[in-house]
Amino acid sequence: MDKDLIEQALAVVVEELADVEHQRWSHWQNYVHTHGVRQADGSLVISAELVRVGGIER
Repeated sequence: MDKDLIEQALAVVVEELADVEHQRWSHWQNYVHTHGVRQADGSLVISAELVRVGGIER
């Protein structure tokens, strides 16, 4: 395989993986936002369990 062909193949794989990751992230965001508790001011409270499961603890 020449360098250009390898780079094209890699670009295709990277794009496909990016699409999969976006779908996964999009699904998770939808799940979190539909399971949060909307407050009177429009903010959203996310349960500690969802924070733990989502790995967004700091």
